[in-house]
Amino acid sequence: MPQLGFVNVTRTTALLFEVYHAHTAARLRPHGWIDRPSEGILTLYGLTFEYTAPLLQKANPALAARALATQDSIFRNTSQYLGGPPELR
Repeated sequence: MPQLGFVNVTRTTALLFEVYHAHTAARLRPHGWIDRPSEGILTLYGLTFEYTAPLLQKANPALAARALATQDSIFRNTSQYLGGPPELR
C-alpha cells in the first residue's frame, strides 16, 4: 500500500473491526477531540480505515463502505482532515 507500506490486510482488518473500538472515537463530539496531543493517534486510525477500504472493496464491499463511514466519523472529531483515496467516494 503506497501510503502505509506493506500491510497484512487480514490482520489489519481484524484489528480495525474486531479489536479497536472505533465507535468510541467516532461518536459525535461537538467540540472535537478534546485532547489535542493525542489527536494524532486518532488521525492515524482514521487514515488506516481510509487506506484499508480500497483493499477490501473487491472481496467485501460492505466492509469497505463501513471502513469509509468510520473514517468519516473519526475525522469529524479532528481539527484537520488529511484526505485520502477518492476512488470509493
